[in-house]
Amino acid sequence: MDHRELLGKEELSEEESACVFNGMCDELWPELLPQQIHIGQLPARTSSNVVTTTDTPVPECSSCGLCCTAFVRIPAEPESKVEDDETIRVIKSIGEFEIVVDRFIKRDPNDFRCTKLEGEPGVAVSCSIYERRPNSCRVFEAGSDRCHAIRRAYGLEPFLTTSEMSAALERLDERDQMKGTGETLVDSVRFAEASDGQRVSIEVVLTDESEMLIHEFDPARETWYKSQFEGITVFEAKRLLGKHSEEKMGPC
Repeated sequence: MDHRELLGKEELSEEESACVFNGMCDELWPELLPQQIHIGQLPARTSSNVVTTTDTPVPECSSCGLCCTAFVRIPAEPESKVEDDETIRVIKSIGEFEIVVDRFIKRDPNDFRCTKLEGEPGVAVSCSIYERRPNSCRVFEAGSDRCHAIRRAYGLEPFLTTSEMSAALERLDERDQMKGTGETLVDSVRFAEASDGQRVSIEVVLTDESEMLIHEFDPARETWYKSQFEGITVFEAKRLLGKHSEEKMGPC
């Protein structure tokens, strides 16, 4: 089955989900204007802007919606109020368990937009689940570097000039140098059977190519998704796991 046919399924294997999301990206992104700076390098929060100047007008979300069309892989974290039937669920058999290892908001099979986006992108739009949208949507801010980059890719904003590009690349280089070695990120995540055969292990590969076991859990008592750990630092991953342990224990 190709990626469009697989979009009609509510549950996918990891291999099928990779086919779906890679297929959508391969079909969608070549139709857009070229990225001057790779969007993955750009922050989604305005407080972390490197490219966008403070006097740049902040776009109105209600007349845009392009982030809801361009980013085809929108995770719905375990604590999200998004219902299961609104998502594509990624299933994996691990030992005696068959568990959901990820959930993503469903996509329209015709143009790949988020199925919760209503209206015409770039003209007038709204979100039908705005009050219960997942965290990945909440942390994406209008006016961020990533927001403006998407709008440039769709032709809603002019390209950066040569001097703007030069200054932006210099600031990005300075930012990356300031991060130093303490900011090693999680590049990929694997759920596997733990050594005791009774639990599931969360193993990560970092951007420096090292591997690490960060957690083992009982799927009957805990729920984790791979996308929760992708692109964050080891410190952030451990903080996320620690926060869950504190919440499970409750107040003293």
